[in-house]
Amino acid sequence: MTEYQVLARKWRPTKFSDVKGQDHVVRTLKNSILNNRVASAYLFSGSRGVGKTSVARLLAKAVCCHDLQDGEPCNKCSSCVEITNSSSMDIQEIDGASNNGVDNIREIRDNIMYPPVSSKYKIYIIDEVHMLSTSAFNALLKTLEEPPSHGIFIFATTEPHKVPSTIVSRCQFFDFKRLSVENIVATLESIAQKENITAPKQAMSSIAREARGSLRDSLSILDQVISFAGNNFSADDVKNILGLVDRNIIFAIARAVTENNHKECITFARRLFNEAYDVKKITDTLVEVFRELMFVKNGLGDMLAEELPDYEIKETKDIASKTTAADVEQWFYMANNTAEEIKFSPYPWILFEASLITMCNKPQNTSIDELVKRLNSAPNLSSPSDQPLIEKKNTVAPPQQKKAYKDLNWDELLSAVGKADSDAADILSKGKFLGIEQERNFVVDYSEAVEFINKFTDKTLQLIQDTIYELYGTIYKIDIRSNILMQRMSDNEKRRKGLLDKDVVKSAVEILNAKVKEVKLY
Repeated sequence: MTEYQVLARKWRPTKFSDVKGQDHVVRTLKNSILNNRVASAYLFSGSRGVGKTSVARLLAKAVCCHDLQDGEPCNKCSSCVEITNSSSMDIQEIDGASNNGVDNIREIRDNIMYPPVSSKYKIYIIDEVHMLSTSAFNALLKTLEEPPSHGIFIFATTEPHKVPSTIVSRCQFFDFKRLSVENIVATLESIAQKENITAPKQAMSSIAREARGSLRDSLSILDQVISFAGNNFSADDVKNILGLVDRNIIFAIARAVTENNHKECITFARRLFNEAYDVKKITDTLVEVFRELMFVKNGLGDMLAEELPDYEIKETKDIASKTTAADVEQWFYMANNTAEEIKFSPYPWILFEASLITMCNKPQNTSIDELVKRLNSAPNLSSPSDQPLIEKKNTVAPPQQKKAYKDLNWDELLSAVGKADSDAADILSKGKFLGIEQERNFVVDYSEAVEFINKFTDKTLQLIQDTIYELYGTIYKIDIRSNILMQRMSDNEKRRKGLLDKDVVKSAVEILNAKVKEVKLY
């Protein structure tokens, strides 16, 4: 029985032209080889499965190749064959995660000083180099700075920020990009044709999107789908094996939300529930769709070409054309909040359905210009008698005879309040009436009875206000004061001002180009 080789290994690039989505890296390396400007150390950075280790091997092949062809390795000479078979004594590939100690690096440092056995260069490829210990990195410094003429280091990492700057500064740094959905789809279709695999573009798009920019991940998923459905599979097969949410249904939900169609939203939600989809994946996909709608509404639709197939971009633009940017933004944040809340909810499906209804009920945003336009186009609503159509009426009928505020009698007010609510009258009696300020503030001082201030409720204040109106025909604002509280407020204000005047606060505000929103005192 022939040993099976996974697609990711079988179709690993054998020359620079096979590398997908990293043209900036490939062009630079090929030119450096052709111009005999090969560096002593390289650092390849990027997310998983974008070609870092593959390009490192190709670079090792190219610099050691006996029959270089326009910067490309020939893959036929003894050096190329040995590197392809991982049998070259001069090309060592090391896992930095498991060989991260200073002793491992010392061994490498000593060995690289010896000349190569059969190749032009002795090359060390260290994957996940950020996993090396601090002492291991320090052991590399001198060798990287003054390497032997035959020595080359190629480092690969997914977390470049963890690599010390002293190491980075001694390397040529290359940042590998995530591959676009279209790029991955094109690669998958090319491999599928060579492997006699038949699948629609929609199925390949689902695989590419799930790979999140990683070509290796997409080939691993393709292997998994073939094991499930054979060499002839559909988009539904991909969704079934990976548990993917049907984006057509999510688009339908998004469209129903924009049309405020509650019934459609819940119908599609129930359909997803009956098909046993994961509600977390559903909300995540809904967030993605509204994010794509935001891109379109803000003139960034062209940027989606790297992520979405053409038919989904068309659907997104169609939905976006029937709503506003402000509405889409609100729906995005509502969907995002739902995705966060569902993680901790004991009833995720109920929460999801309720959130969809809330999103449908969201009031439509109207611009100021639109409001002004509506007002200007409104018919003349004035009545023949020039009286307003709506009059504000007092709930309490005014007395027949009014008294001026200077004749206000404190005892009379206490008695009237007591008839309605004895507790309110008792609270009010603890204060001292200071008079009327600015003809509208009814001022009562509680400096000698501060503990009674907290007993005032909205109901109590409203009763006192109504009683004053019944007796004197004027509505006053009840102003409760206390020298102690006033002094405390003054002290707190001084403390706030003192904190804002501190040099460290001023410097922070200036450096961050910010402003202080609130000062809390404890």
